[in-house]
Amino acid sequence: MAEQIKSSLSTIGRVWCKAMHNRPMWPIHGEYECSTCLRRYRVPWEAQPVAERLEPARQPVNTVRRDMPQAA
Repeated sequence: MAEQIKSSLSTIGRVWCKAMHNRPMWPIHGEYECSTCLRRYRVPWEAQPVAERLEPARQPVNTVRRDMPQAA
């Protein structure tokens, strides 16, 4: 019962925000924030979260040359 009330209030809040608050902040990391109530919304043009679009880290490049003598 409590979850249904929480869900209903959240839905009402989202509808109210979109209808009454007209000053969203600049989107960052695929989300924008309402400057009045601070609710966060995903931007509509993002197909997937930023973390999923990033390439995996590459292996570091070995900068020590094996064929050159190393200084002592």
